[in-house]
Amino acid sequence: MSREDSYERDVILEGDKGSREFATTYAQTLQQKGIVEHIENIGDQNFVRIPEGQWGIAFSSTGNPNQIRPFEHAETLAVKLQLTAMSMRTEHFPRGVKPIVMANVVDAHSADPDVRKQIESALIGRALPSRPRQDNGVEHPVFGIIGGEYAILGDRITLQYQISMNGLMLASISPDHLKELTGRKVTRAVDNGEVVREKIGVHDVIVFNPGNRLVSMGSDGTGTKLELYSRLAQHIQNPAIYGRGADDSAAMLLDDASKSAAQALAIFNHVETTGDSKSDIERVLSERAEDIGRQLGFYFINRFNESDRIVGWDPGCPDYNISGSLLSLVDLELLAKLGPRAGQKLVAVTNKVRSPRSNGITELREVLEQHYGHLWHEKDIGAVVGNYLTTPSTILYGLFRSLLLDGTATAVFHNSGGAYNGKLARPLAVADLHVTLDMNDMFPAPAEALLLAGLRLNDARSAYGKWPMGTEGFVATNDPENVQAFVAKYHPDLESRVVGTLERASRGQTGVTLDFGPDKKVYFSGVDDAA
Repeated sequence: MSREDSYERDVILEGDKGSREFATTYAQTLQQKGIVEHIENIGDQNFVRIPEGQWGIAFSSTGNPNQIRPFEHAETLAVKLQLTAMSMRTEHFPRGVKPIVMANVVDAHSADPDVRKQIESALIGRALPSRPRQDNGVEHPVFGIIGGEYAILGDRITLQYQISMNGLMLASISPDHLKELTGRKVTRAVDNGEVVREKIGVHDVIVFNPGNRLVSMGSDGTGTKLELYSRLAQHIQNPAIYGRGADDSAAMLLDDASKSAAQALAIFNHVETTGDSKSDIERVLSERAEDIGRQLGFYFINRFNESDRIVGWDPGCPDYNISGSLLSLVDLELLAKLGPRAGQKLVAVTNKVRSPRSNGITELREVLEQHYGHLWHEKDIGAVVGNYLTTPSTILYGLFRSLLLDGTATAVFHNSGGAYNGKLARPLAVADLHVTLDMNDMFPAPAEALLLAGLRLNDARSAYGKWPMGTEGFVATNDPENVQAFVAKYHPDLESRVVGTLERASRGQTGVTLDFGPDKKVYFSGVDDAA
């Protein structure tokens, strides 16, 4: 593989490989009959059913920041989540709440397979202990692991620590137990499937009544884009720019969940800071996260801590990292109706203000430093590309969920990690479909994206395989005119256009063909990493 494809190989593909390896390894912990349901038509996901008569309760934690070895760091995360469940004991409920499954995200320095093995060993040892572990005579609760996001952040995570890890635990609790814990009857969680945020001891928890719906849990992060916000915030002395990280975090988590028309309940984020602007970062991120949650109807819970695990863009300069997990509810009957189909039109959507979303940023940082030096953001090139690179990702969740709920669309795709290859070609391949996109009909790639791709000597295949190149998402629909009318009426910041027709795969051709003109085509099969 050529140098220009090293990011795709070492970050995108290795990160995806690590996440798939986690899912395969952790599958042994999910043997809870009637609890975990595997659904293949929407991204091949696992969903959780809360036991009848119980409510859901969720809480998050991080690995012990003082633990250097990945094994101990991962193990302390699991232990802290177990102990949180055990701490919620009352006289009539001596075993606390009952953990069901854990989701987690690993921000890693590299794709070192030994590091992944240490993490897997630590978590499985806690989820499925060879012998019961006890604390004051009470056994530590066991749990399943529903999956793990493995993100490679390179030099943003120190080589000494190798990883930074956080996780979300979903557990069950009876209404009577909750009443005993809080000293009052929590009724809002019962009405209309609403969710409530509670403070139980020192723990921020989310409590909800799932009704007949399933629970979805997903983990993700903002990658290395936050370095760009840090550079700009300090260069023009505007701390408000730090808050854009909340938009990227929400987009990465919510847009993924919107593929199943999920109702977001809460995002639990871990925010690590370094340098001397922790208070500025906390303040603006909290304010922006609260705004997003209020607008879209869910809770946004941020946990902040200063960390030696992350590295700022320059020694001593303020910087931060965000990753976490989303808790949401899905309707099983609706899930069965979703999925792209042959004959449907594909409608592209994007913000009128173009964004690189949150993918491929490591490579963009590298090329700018390579050509313009470490302080590139203070030079003319910073003014040329800075606004583009620091435009936050568009949160497509509201649009996508509305279109899926009313049946106008049956599938949606967000153009993030892996872009046209990972986020469009692969799900189409799973459905045995193919689409040809006439690039003359697509939104044009921003000049800044073309400049950066040219500096990196990327060909079209490489660029469209990792960057959105002007388009942030796609909608599969039988009614493209209605989709466009809905976008124009309710999302005036966005624009949309019909760009292709989904076709049943023939002669083994699945995925996406980008047609740039005579003899200029790029093909992503979506079937394997080499496609």
